Amino acid sequence: MTEPLHTSSNGGAERGPNAAFESEKTLQTTTRLQRFDSLHMEAGKIPGGQSHTAKVGWATTLHLAFQSIGVVYGDMGTSPLYVFSSTFTNGIKDTNDILGVMSLIIYTVVLLPLIKYCFIVLRANDNGDGGTFALYSLISRYARISLIPNQQAEDAMVSHYKLESPSNRVKRAHWIKEKMENSPNFKIILFLVTILATSMVIGDGVLTPCISVLSAVGGIKESAKSLTQGQIAGIAIAILIVLFLVQRFGTDKVGYSFGPIILTWFIFIAGTGVYNLFKHDTGVLKAFNPKYIVDYFERNGKQGWISLGGVILCITGTEAMFADLGHFNVRAIQIGFSVVLLPSVLLAYIGQAAYLRIYPEHVADTFYKSIPAVTAIFQTTDKIGNAYGIAVVFVMFITTLLVTLVMVMIWKTSLLWIALFPVIFGGAELIYLSSAFYKFTQYLPISKIETKERFLFRYVEPKEYRVFRCVVRYGYNDKVEESSRNWRSLVMENLKQFIHEESLYSQSSHSLEGESIKEIGGVTDPTSEVQDAMSSRNNSDQHTTEPRNGCMDEIQSIHKEMGNGVVHLLGETNVVAEPNADFLKKIIVDYVYNFIRKNFRQPEKITCVPHNRLLRVGMTYEI
Repeated sequence: MTEPLHTSSNGGAERGPNAAFESEKTLQTTTRLQRFDSLHMEAGKIPGGQSHTAKVGWATTLHLAFQSIGVVYGDMGTSPLYVFSSTFTNGIKDTNDILGVMSLIIYTVVLLPLIKYCFIVLRANDNGDGGTFALYSLISRYARISLIPNQQAEDAMVSHYKLESPSNRVKRAHWIKEKMENSPNFKIILFLVTILATSMVIGDGVLTPCISVLSAVGGIKESAKSLTQGQIAGIAIAILIVLFLVQRFGTDKVGYSFGPIILTWFIFIAGTGVYNLFKHDTGVLKAFNPKYIVDYFERNGKQGWISLGGVILCITGTEAMFADLGHFNVRAIQIGFSVVLLPSVLLAYIGQAAYLRIYPEHVADTFYKSIPAVTAIFQTTDKIGNAYGIAVVFVMFITTLLVTLVMVMIWKTSLLWIALFPVIFGGAELIYLSSAFYKFTQYLPISKIETKERFLFRYVEPKEYRVFRCVVRYGYNDKVEESSRNWRSLVMENLKQFIHEESLYSQSSHSLEGESIKEIGGVTDPTSEVQDAMSSRNNSDQHTTEPRNGCMDEIQSIHKEMGNGVVHLLGETNVVAEPNADFLKKIIVDYVYNFIRKNFRQPEKITCVPHNRLLRVGMTYEI
């Protein structure tokens, strides 16, 4: 690049002392204003920041932690109702087995919910949202593995993304990323695994209330011996109906309502555990020695492995810590688990173990006997537990696999930790899963899109036609505007903003091109005008400024056309079987596929487009 020349007093040309500085400054300005597609310009408006998750103070965090107790930990907190009875289904033949099972419970709770979820998995959240689908969304943003090609170059400029310097870990992540992107089979498998895990979470949600409520109601038998199992199931069903009716009031109200109740429950089971420990047998504290786990399996062999299907129920509800993260925050979940649930539940199990050392024959009703003073189908908690264990551990294992991908591609952790994570946690989960199986015969992949990042515009050339392309981006947790009128207003406001900014951009770029070389006798440094234009553009995000005359006609034209009415063009694709297709293909394509397609929510229903303003445009494909 030619350096700017200054004319000396004798008419010769010489390089001024600030020439290099001014050259660098002009280069930086030119680079900053190099011509991008308007979609790039719009997408890059939000500076800095890698997450939309707001930082909250300790008062708010403790407030959320209290609410999380009533929403997240109800399942894990009620597991002492049925774990020992589900583990020792055939009774306790050796009281030393109690120490082995107690040791298994201690280290299962420490290994999976505490270490894996509290300190590792919760960090793999998708901008504050958790769950299997959130992990899939997070991975899809760093690699083109989504089955739906919904990624555009502009999406990399959303404030969820960041650039990194080259390193060995970055190169390794890039190599794995390329392998995944070039493997169609991997994309399909990953998608199916995500859907399967999501289905398991739904199954978990069906079985959780059943086993918890049925176990709780089962205590009525202690004082009402005449009640049959069917009558107890009926009472549990009535309670479940009431609980599901309450859920419609939302997480906030449910958290406030059940928080004090569940907290009281934790205090109660912890106190009962301490009482039983000192009253019956303090020797159960030896279970903190993992040697008793080895002794348990040596003594019981295959039956010890089968019993793991009952032990795993001690961590039911663990996935809720991650799946419900969007309602709270990481710190609140960690506090709720570490401070309240962990000590309370462990004390409850320890107290029950102490009681069973003295009264092993009461294992079927340990919880109620030790106190001082889907439901209709399964009937008992033993059968529910078999199905429940599969759903719980399957989701946890899939989460382990997806978090491993996150560690490789996104966190870029060292190889040692990447290897240890699936080996330790995945290995433990596979052992539990095998036991449970034996006993049981798009809009973008981002959870939320900020309003300022939602609309992207570009001109459809030639500009004189005044035709625009608009991309509206929604995250999978964003709510689509209910009123089509409000939606049109949002589009128009953002379109006017785009025209205004495009006008400023064009004027500043034109000014820079005409004055890139500064000479004595010239007027002003072109960078000042550019900086004014850029400042005006940045301020327009916070304060709407009056558009310049150059774009006034265009905006007035848009207002005029808005007055004439809006017609929505909806792209539509129809698929039919070829005339010479075989009978099976015709049935699947013409009937099964079309039946499923018609039962999905239609785009015009999602965006609330009125029928008299809708024009469908599409193609029919024969396959």
